[in-house]
Amino acid sequence: MANKIKVDVLGISFSNHIGQNIPYIVILGKPEDKVRIPIIIGSSEAQSIAVALEKVPAPRPLSHDVLASFTKEFNISVIEVIIYEYNEGVFLAKIVCENGNHTKEIECRPSDGIAIALRLNIPIFTYQNIFDEAGVNIDDKKAAKTKNQIKEEEEKPIEELNSSQLRKRLNKAIEAEDYELADAINKRLKQLGS
Repeated sequence: MANKIKVDVLGISFSNHIGQNIPYIVILGKPEDKVRIPIIIGSSEAQSIAVALEKVPAPRPLSHDVLASFTKEFNISVIEVIIYEYNEGVFLAKIVCENGNHTKEIECRPSDGIAIALRLNIPIFTYQNIFDEAGVNIDDKKAAKTKNQIKEEEEKPIEELNSSQLRKRLNKAIEAEDYELADAINKRLKQLGS
């Protein structure tokens, strides 16, 4: 197989998938590169990854904390996490472990692998074909709209926005902790049947 590419967790973002149980995106990439791999994850996985990224101790151990402790207690070396396939919007990953002379690859969800990798301070890898298939060039996204288009869209009343624009405005309102606006946008989305 092709050479592995080391990636970092560059952040977690709120997703546009309103009303679903997958409201977050973990963003992977190489800091020096403009291509990012967004992976949709659930809220509990996002919380676990955020806790590990921020190095904030949880009041009680999370599932990923327990697994990390388990590997340490039983001298299982977790070597790396590999996100090795992308197929029709689904990423596949594995955790590579060693115990003595035995190496095992354990299938996992990418979000679980990432949460464990952050706790054990081990590398996360993927392959170029995954960057090619699932990667998003952040310069391309930024260049897609001019500043004037963005400003015009932000100044429009919510009644004039389509569902996609409303979701974007909702994300910004949530990030800004403007919950009154977020509530109004949610009501408008319901009116549109979105």
